[in-house]
Amino acid sequence: MVGRSLLAVLLLLVAGCRQREAKVGALPRGGSPVVAPDGRSLAYEVPKTDGSSRVVIRRCDGSEVAVDASAPSSFHPCWAQDGSLYYACNTVTNTAYEKWTERIGGGGVVIRRWKDGVVRDVLTSERRDFLPFVTADGTRLYFSSTRWTKPKGTQSTAAHVGVADLDAEGNATNVRPFVTSTTHACGYMQFAVSPNGRFAVWGEMRDTMDGWRIFGAEMSAVERAVNVLPEDMTAYAPRWCGDSRRICFTGYRECDDGWQVYVADVFSGAVRKVCAGQNPCWTSDGRAVVYERDGLVRRAEVEPFRADDACEARAEPEQVVWRKGEPFAGERLAFGDERTFFARVKVALSDEDAMMPLLRAYYAESNQAFQLYRDKEWHFAFATRTAGNRFHWVRWMDRVPPDATVTVVGIRTAAATYLSIDGAWPVRMASYLGTLDLRHPERIELDKGVVSAEVGTGWPSDVPSVERKAVFK
Repeated sequence: MVGRSLLAVLLLLVAGCRQREAKVGALPRGGSPVVAPDGRSLAYEVPKTDGSSRVVIRRCDGSEVAVDASAPSSFHPCWAQDGSLYYACNTVTNTAYEKWTERIGGGGVVIRRWKDGVVRDVLTSERRDFLPFVTADGTRLYFSSTRWTKPKGTQSTAAHVGVADLDAEGNATNVRPFVTSTTHACGYMQFAVSPNGRFAVWGEMRDTMDGWRIFGAEMSAVERAVNVLPEDMTAYAPRWCGDSRRICFTGYRECDDGWQVYVADVFSGAVRKVCAGQNPCWTSDGRAVVYERDGLVRRAEVEPFRADDACEARAEPEQVVWRKGEPFAGERLAFGDERTFFARVKVALSDEDAMMPLLRAYYAESNQAFQLYRDKEWHFAFATRTAGNRFHWVRWMDRVPPDATVTVVGIRTAAATYLSIDGAWPVRMASYLGTLDLRHPERIELDKGVVSAEVGTGWPSDVPSVERKAVFK
């Protein structure tokens, strides 16, 4: 039985003075809570005994509405400013194996809209559309989807971000991909646009061995995405506060006892743990979050950030320690496993053979310590070694004309490897298995087509910064 003191807290679950938010009482079991824009209703998922769920709305007077009660399963609720509720609904009638092999149809996961008791489909396909998000002005619907995924074998597990325009009645038009994943196993989830429309944040996993991270970008250049949070943090499910500055999210760091509710200021870099729990959402006054823990929806106050809460290291500037034509000064190339370093080559390409080893560094620790090359499929790559001396690489997916002269830069930090061509925004792969300790350099070999080559420490000056503050400023 819920104690009196806990019951009193739950009675204030979505309460606020300025916004007159709802007093919703003690909630039943549920999760993924979202507060309505006017603060007077709360939507959340309630699990069913068969493992599915249904979306329920709790109003300020304590009454409940089961949204789309006849649906097999509904989840991922999201409010729009006009008081309508968007959510995902599972209409699949066959097994996952049958879907993956595309032997038969049988529905998918669709997105529906509830308004004043009326339900209608917004997005339908034979794939999966889920995690809807409606912009503050009500003109766009963003969602995660597998509809643009190219199957690999019997599986198609990548999740892209789609976008659709919304008309005055909330109908989706002009459905199109917005952010697409580069491999069959990566995904983008919980895409959310700031209330002022300037920025977006989302959960992203770029490889099956990597953890979820929260990336962000300006809406005008979503391809120039940065990791919003510290590199040691695994995180997902970001949601914006009404101030278009703070986000709440589910996060985990090494010393945490399970998933935690965190908040962050994306401009200052300040991050704070609030409490144990998952899937938080801001109350409409920005003073608290509602979240789920132990199968219940709960509420926690959020203290304002102070000016001295932000504390982050700045990237070391570029310093070249070796150039083509200079004597090999081995001691200057001892990088350890933490220091950022880069390899940069300018090369006149040849179309004689796709395989082209541009630069290869030999160390006592590995004869493939780091290398820049073009692979047999004509893609450039930068490869390093993990802490356990395993191959680790990042690949440039766009093909470069075979008769061009280009500058290729590979970068290794303690947290990730990067690759950039001719100063373009770098591609990234997290170093989730650590980096090899490089302390005993032996030599560097170059391809005959290499015009110039440099190895240095710090972030290279000709590659755009991927620090959070390069975007959120």
